Amino acid sequence: MFISARREAKTTKAAALELTSTATESLRDMADATEDLGVLAPAAKDTHEHLIESLRAVADGYAAAQDRIESLPDTGFGAAFAAVLAAQIGSKENDVEDLFEDLSSRSEYARALDQDRVCAGVRYMQGN
Repeated sequence: MFISARREAKTTKAAALELTSTATESLRDMADATEDLGVLAPAAKDTHEHLIESLRAVADGYAAAQDRIESLPDTGFGAAFAAVLAAQIGSKENDVEDLFEDLSSRSEYARALDQDRVCAGVRYMQGN
């Protein structure tokens, strides 16, 4: 029983590390894809640039969380994992979502974001 519980905790930790790694890569891909779109509407330039910076900041937060997650004890891992993510990322993800919403409300960006594979995938995951 004890061995099984330890194995489950290690599996949970491995899954959490995989999740943070995937999130880091996906967010960096999103930043690159958004940057590649270029500024499609002069009035959206600040939002566009801020979105790219924010995506990179959240990606960096996930990357920084990986070492901390790896060193977490197996017992109470779930709560500790949530605390690490909250400390590293906080509400930055909400800011990114708001910025995507702002750009998506502009017809030029809505079309471009829908056509870009990475951005469209993110919008789908966000339920947009």
